[in-house]
Amino acid sequence: MTEYVPALWASALYVLCGQQATLDAALLQDVLSLFPLGSHRVSATAFVDLSEAADGARTAEVGRVKQAQCEEGETFEKWERDGWLHRQGGPAWRSWTPEGLLVEEEWCIRGVLYRADGPAWRKWDEYGRLLTAQRWVRGIQIEG
Repeated sequence: MTEYVPALWASALYVLCGQQATLDAALLQDVLSLFPLGSHRVSATAFVDLSEAADGARTAEVGRVKQAQCEEGETFEKWERDGWLHRQGGPAWRSWTPEGLLVEEEWCIRGVLYRADGPAWRKWDEYGRLLTAQRWVRGIQIEG
């Protein structure tokens, strides 16, 4: 099930991304501090990625969400920013069988497999049984 941020958040975040250059820096930081960090879906085809630098400054960038169906009947969803698979706090790639069973998911940050709190890549068989689960942190596979 797709979850979107509330409509008011979506509108505000989307407008902020287009207005960052024209807003006073302090005002922009005050407004962005109202939203939690991470990737927030704002429509069927877009998300806003809120990040925080080491100095505490926040940035907001727009990314694309694509959902499609393959020739074999599988469906997929991918989150991209600047051409890279990217999503904070969720999988950037997921695919399902024609019957709706999850087949594969990848957690990526800027195109690199990454998940600190669980497997970054998982694959299931056509019956929904987990086949593979791999932990990756900053593109390096972690054993165990």
